[in-house]
Amino acid sequence: MKKVFHILNTGNFSGAEHVVLTIIQLENDVEHVYVSPDGPISEVLSKNNIKHLKISKLSYFNLKKIIKFEKPDVVHAHDFKASILASLLSRVIHKQKGIIVSHLHKNDPQVKKISLKSILYAISLLFIDKTLVVSKAVIDEYVFHGLLKRKALVLGNVVETKKIVSEAQKYKLDKFDISYIARISDEKNPERFIKIIKMVKHYLPNIKVCWVGSGDLEAQMREKIISENLSENIDMVGFKTNPYPYIFNSKIGILTSKWEGFGLGVLESMLMSKPIVATPVGGLPKLVNSQNGILSDDDNVLVREIVELLSDEEYYKKKSVASRLKATKLNDINRYQRTLQIAYDIQLK
Repeated sequence: MKKVFHILNTGNFSGAEHVVLTIIQLENDVEHVYVSPDGPISEVLSKNNIKHLKISKLSYFNLKKIIKFEKPDVVHAHDFKASILASLLSRVIHKQKGIIVSHLHKNDPQVKKISLKSILYAISLLFIDKTLVVSKAVIDEYVFHGLLKRKALVLGNVVETKKIVSEAQKYKLDKFDISYIARISDEKNPERFIKIIKMVKHYLPNIKVCWVGSGDLEAQMREKIISENLSENIDMVGFKTNPYPYIFNSKIGILTSKWEGFGLGVLESMLMSKPIVATPVGGLPKLVNSQNGILSDDDNVLVREIVELLSDEEYYKKKSVASRLKATKLNDINRYQRTLQIAYDIQLK
């Protein structure tokens, strides 16, 4: 049985970490070990009986020590820092007959141009065996896309539908009009989200929104919600290991990101029949269209869609059904597992 080490830069529990859990739960023919600093992820891993090797921080020397001692068959490095560090240890890993798999979970704007990060990752690609990207946009928009294309496999995220529906019904909540499941950080453009809700409030004064997430801009956004007189409209509930009841008890999903890799929360919302209102970034155009919501860079277009969805029951029902159908079609778990097996150099059954 192959031993796969999942290398991550932080102890947080967010999009990439969620994907790692899905991989571990779906790919049962290998031994998975999660390697990262301590943090909220530790509780999640313990709950799911996943082995966690805790390190003080992700560094060359910490990673080298673990790899030399544990001798993993696959070093699955998640995102740029972990991938670059793993490539520096390629001689050690390859000498032990291991392989390096780099996994890019987001479409980072820093690698769309010549930068230190884009150059370092280009060099690391010379030593990486396979690269998994969350959407084709990650390949196309990388400044050195020719290098990446040679080793890249597209691995769009998937969701275990029965599991999230079960989690969604674990506790009851008040009903919301909109759910916003996003880290409170610059890439998610939280100020734009607040601006859109303020515009919607002009038409629907009693609009109710739940905001699930935490991040470095949290204090600033709380102040902005108060200053914009939206405290009765936006409920910031913080980070939740189980955000699904909030999605389940909302009518619409919204995402205002400046950039995205795939948009896992969007897929999860769609699987629960929620129309989506979002910006057209990363892998979102593959998920969302005019049949199941709207994609636009124009705030006025996004606002009109929200108002119509919440005001016209037939319009809402039509897009709700289309959203679930689209997500179900895209949520191909068998293809996901086959791609993983190719990346891990496992003989396909």
